[in-house]
Amino acid sequence: MSDTVSKFNIPKLTAFDIKVIAFSLMIIDHVGRLFFPQVAIFVILGRLSFPLFAWLAAQGEKYTSDIKKYLFRLICWGIITQPIYSQVYYLVFSAPSELNILFTLALGVITIRCTKLVESKLLKFLIVIGFMIIAELLRVEGRMSSLITIYLMSIIDLGSAKWWLFFVGYRLLFIYINQWSYVELFAIASVAIIALYNGEQGARSKWFYPLYPLHLGILLLIKLWLSTDMNLP
Repeated sequence: MSDTVSKFNIPKLTAFDIKVIAFSLMIIDHVGRLFFPQVAIFVILGRLSFPLFAWLAAQGEKYTSDIKKYLFRLICWGIITQPIYSQVYYLVFSAPSELNILFTLALGVITIRCTKLVESKLLKFLIVIGFMIIAELLRVEGRMSSLITIYLMSIIDLGSAKWWLFFVGYRLLFIYINQWSYVELFAIASVAIIALYNGEQGARSKWFYPLYPLHLGILLLIKLWLSTDMNLP
């Protein structure tokens, strides 16, 4: 894939660039779900966002100088975001919300770090299974499917047939078991973006954390305003 990129002079991306792309795709997803639920392209593009965030979280775990501070930021902003997220989730799905993506990412980072503490492949497997169960019990966004994605992004190897087998296979399995829409398959295309990574971090910024609840809050206010305006006599 890298040879193809070089052949066609496709620009390489820093981790910061990928973060901007992931965040933009997530906003598109949220706009679509809130305002254009019948337009599939919004959700299709949105499916690319989480694997990118999963990869970024795995990169964060790998390169952070202080894992405790990294997890603290994720969890604190997750707590701040949750009331807004719950309102948006209810408007979209008419059901009690899960814990938002920041909790999912935090749990994934903990999973990755715990697997690095043991050498045995069996123990690594059991640790991942254990955290998959925890993801279900805590009802984090995406639950065990997202947990698997984050872990797979920590061992990503685009040249490995085994890795691709797991990455594509588990998505097909969850689509079948949960009777998810076919659009979930488009998440696989996110790997093409990751393949453009140039190995550099790029600009350093923590704007993702406050911008996550901020964009949800703005979309929620617009949705409520539109709903109120439509109900006026």
